[in-house]
Amino acid sequence: MKQILVLAIDDEAPIRQWMQYCISQMDGFDCITAASGNEGIRLWQAKKPDIIVTDIEMPGMDGLQMLELIMKKEPDTYSIVLTSHEDFGYARTALHLGTTEYILKTEMTEDSLAKVLGKAREALAKKSDSRGHDLKSRNHYLQMIAFHNPPIRLDMEELRSQGIDLEEEAILALDLWGTDKTVWELPVIQSWGTGAVTFPIGNDHEIVVMNTCRAEKEIKALVEEYLKERGIVEGVSCGISRRYASPIELGIAMDEARYRCSLRFYEPGKLIFYKEKPCDITMEEEELHLEFMQLLLKQDFVKAYRCLQSYMQLYREKQPQQIEQIIRTISTNLISYMHFAADPSDDCEEQDAAIKDRILNARNLDDMEQAMGQIIDPVVHFANETSVFSAPIIKAIEYMEKHYNEKFTLTDMAEQVAFSPEYFSRLFGRETGVNYITYLNNIRMKNAIHLLETTELKVYEIAEQVGFASLSYFSTAFKKKFGKNPYEYQVSYKRGKR
Repeated sequence: MKQILVLAIDDEAPIRQWMQYCISQMDGFDCITAASGNEGIRLWQAKKPDIIVTDIEMPGMDGLQMLELIMKKEPDTYSIVLTSHEDFGYARTALHLGTTEYILKTEMTEDSLAKVLGKAREALAKKSDSRGHDLKSRNHYLQMIAFHNPPIRLDMEELRSQGIDLEEEAILALDLWGTDKTVWELPVIQSWGTGAVTFPIGNDHEIVVMNTCRAEKEIKALVEEYLKERGIVEGVSCGISRRYASPIELGIAMDEARYRCSLRFYEPGKLIFYKEKPCDITMEEEELHLEFMQLLLKQDFVKAYRCLQSYMQLYREKQPQQIEQIIRTISTNLISYMHFAADPSDDCEEQDAAIKDRILNARNLDDMEQAMGQIIDPVVHFANETSVFSAPIIKAIEYMEKHYNEKFTLTDMAEQVAFSPEYFSRLFGRETGVNYITYLNNIRMKNAIHLLETTELKVYEIAEQVGFASLSYFSTAFKKKFGKNPYEYQVSYKRGKR
């Protein structure tokens, strides 16, 4: 039998602990707890409990405010209000929100709690039996359609068996983002069509699918009126799909609505999206990546930065659908850039993680571009100032280019230009921005890439030929610079040349 999950919320720790102990002892029940309304909202979003038991008066968001937000998203949520107040005005407010039970703390015992939860279990079972499914099952089914995981072949009979009561007529999908900030009133949205189905696809994120004879322009006008009446000018987005002939095209409509809503990443000031079409930029990205890596291998960091800015320009113009892929591409390229253009630090793993976090936390493309500049600008500024090297440093670089596959030390390098090791090290770092080991390894990587692309040599043979002391060090350094190990690079390059 499926365990029933109860979310118990109370700001008094002894009461939380007592409820968790009692509920967890009951057959068929599990319990999680929260100390505030805000924490309750977060746990409800993450765990989707079957039953909520909540105190009313709590610091910050109280229990009734929390239930109001939850009920607007999931009207069928079974909730029980717990309070020390005997004023029935609280009960009326709670019942108006859709609360099923109302009990006083002073009357609550282990037996009374078990009795109330027993009634809740019966009600949940009846709801499931009457529909032939439950709300979680239906939402899970719709989420699988929306994310194609796994791909589902749709037909009307299966949709109806899942409790999706759409007619075999035209449908349209809406992707509503920002539901926790301004709380879209879903009953109003659902009134724009018939048989409307609503389900969550993430925090602050709902999809609505409905039968409607209205075209997307008419729905856009209704959304504009809705937002205007409520004085909403920011913080939400609405993607509107085209109208499709039948509910069996649900997946296509959802995809389109989701893509259009995602365009807020490119145009953060805009609220409604309904005309744009996604573009395939695979070829352009591949060309930019090739140019970017070649510039890094040449150690031309100024032009490599301009190439990264070209990525941003491409994304801004084409507005591709896969935002997650953009985040991966930019964060991976930034990490590669820093591993080439700056000396590795003792905590380079932390540095890489910090770069990923900064890009991941960008709310839109403008934020991402700003973060990229803040990471790279100091390095580029240095490269601009020291683009012309002195004769001794040019001579040292020429020596590295010829002897990169040999073993030599800082002292050996300094002797080539008749400097002391200490002075040579300072001068090399001042003019190139990196120490001689980083510069030398970049040269070795350039030659390793050439061998990986043009020969059938094994990876360990290439590591030896370009001067790395061990295969493990070569593989680790290569992956940090290129985002994949040498073998993966070799396979993907040769597959792309077929």
